[in-house]
Amino acid sequence: MIRPEKSRLVRKLLTLGMLIACLCLFTFTSSSNRVSAAACCSSCAPAYDSCVTGCGDPATSACLNFCQNRYNRCLATCDQGC
Repeated sequence: MIRPEKSRLVRKLLTLGMLIACLCLFTFTSSSNRVSAAACCSSCAPAYDSCVTGCGDPATSACLNFCQNRYNRCLATCDQGC
């Protein structure tokens, strides 16, 4: 007969194995089903205006360049259908 210490150890190892298997299963299945929503194109201009306003007065060229790059990225990835 198995000693009680070994029985507990085997049970703990089996539990640990099941938890690791479940973690791997959820990690691999959820990462392949990710969907990212695109912003509406109508939100790009107001976001740009808000960014420029946040740059202050007088605005630095670095801040304005950041806002322009953000605006261009928004236009490149936005959803035309909404």
